[in-house]
Amino acid sequence: MILVQFAAALLAFATKGTVEAVAAHEFTHYVDLVRRFSRMDVLSDERSTTLFEASGYADTEKTVAPKLVFADRALVSLVNRKFKDRLADDKLNRAVGAKWVAKNLPMRTVPIEESRVKVPAAVVASARFDPGLIRKLTEIQQRMVA
Repeated sequence: MILVQFAAALLAFATKGTVEAVAAHEFTHYVDLVRRFSRMDVLSDERSTTLFEASGYADTEKTVAPKLVFADRALVSLVNRKFKDRLADDKLNRAVGAKWVAKNLPMRTVPIEESRVKVPAAVVASARFDPGLIRKLTEIQQRMVA
């Protein structure tokens, strides 16, 4: 089971395009995980040692380039524009600040080290993937190398 959590403030104040970009970005993480799990190319994540790593660099390293996953050029462009290093949306940040944070609506700060994929080794070892998905991932892997 794959679980992606979206913050209520994101869904309340983001544009449709930003929500689509976030969902597509998260899907590129899924594609990367399946690619690595299917090849048993799995290592535990290291802890970020610098603010630069923690702020998004490590996140973008664990994705597959959107152009390799999505045929929709507009979606690829949107994801690339919204996620240079991390989600960049000043209008969303202002709206959340004014309409959520300033009103003391419920918030939970999640430290960057808690924002990690947690998959037990037994699950990775026993994972089975659809052969069609594996073929598509093989194509993506070949395009990544080229």
